[in-house]
Amino acid sequence: MAQLSLTSRTAADTHGWKVEALDGRLSEPVPASHAQGTTVEIRELYFNTPARRKFLKTEATEFAWCEEAFKRIALSRPDVAFSLQHNGKTIWQLPAAQGEQAALKRVAALLGDEFGQAAVPVERQAANLSLQGLAALPAYSRSTAMRNISSSTDALCATGRQPRAAPSLSGHPASPAPCSLRVVPRSSARTG
Repeated sequence: MAQLSLTSRTAADTHGWKVEALDGRLSEPVPASHAQGTTVEIRELYFNTPARRKFLKTEATEFAWCEEAFKRIALSRPDVAFSLQHNGKTIWQLPAAQGEQAALKRVAALLGDEFGQAAVPVERQAANLSLQGLAALPAYSRSTAMRNISSSTDALCATGRQPRAAPSLSGHPASPAPCSLRVVPRSSARTG
């Protein structure tokens, strides 16, 4: 479906490793020069899927779907740096967010300043679960944020994973708009 390469290096390694996937075959890992972290590169999306090519929308539409997936993943893991490039141009460069203010800055960048200004931290612990994240106050207009991330879903994450669709937390338009709420076992919940 695409030409994919994954290059990664841990802090303990002196060099990275790279694997490539093409036509359903995975290459053997080979040493690669790479900074600490992971780079996933996808090229020629749908290049060998004639049926899909027939129904492709414009390049801008197809990229918008990719960008939405990127935003959802970036919201689910504020502690990880993300970069998105398209046609050789950097579209998003998001540093790892350390602390509440840095995480709020990422949310505002992805969902808009209006959401960032209306967002309040949410944290609740019960039994062995911890709920952490941000929610905009009910006076916030959900329409603005929902234009920035899919029009019909709330941004909801469970243990750092971002589902494509999440059940609505409320059907009422004046309810809080959630962003990056995490429900995790208390033993693995992060502190301050």
